[in-house]
Amino acid sequence: MRATVVLKPGETARSHYEELVKAMGVSGAQVLREALAELHRKMLPQQTAAHTHGPGHAEGPGSPARASLV
Repeated sequence: MRATVVLKPGETARSHYEELVKAMGVSGAQVLREALAELHRKMLPQQTAAHTHGPGHAEGPGSPARASLV
C-alpha cells in the first residue's frame, strides 16, 4: 500500500512530524507507522491484544511506504 500525506508549511501537524523524525532518528514513514500503531492501541485496545504483529506486518516485508511533504 502506498499513502501520500500532504502536510503544508505552517501546519501544526507538519512541525510535529518534522520534530518526531528528528527526535526518533527514523524515516518519516516509520514515524507514521508508529503513530498509527499507537492510535490503534489507544482507540481499539481490545483488538490490539489480539494483534501481536511486528513492524511491517500490514505491508509485508520490503513493501514501500511514503510520506510526502508539499
